Amino acid sequence: MEHTRISQMIFQIDEHTQIEAAYNPTGDYVSLREVSAGGDPVEDFVDYDPIHGASSQEMSTICDEILQSMRNIYAQQDANW
Repeated sequence: MEHTRISQMIFQIDEHTQIEAAYNPTGDYVSLREVSAGGDPVEDFVDYDPIHGASSQEMSTICDEILQSMRNIYAQQDANW
């Protein structure tokens, strides 16, 4: 049986903002983009580097939480195989 990992998820940031995150375990980073409520892209993917942070402290905190969530999901999938 072949397994596939979840490498992309959509996170609800607030009432009006959804962010699609794509995790790259090799580089240990996420690429993020805003999507509509239906999941359609609103903007292009941007790589998030936790060393440099995002455009504001609030966005850095959100991106750090998304990165940690994606790491945890990936690790849990590894543990279940």
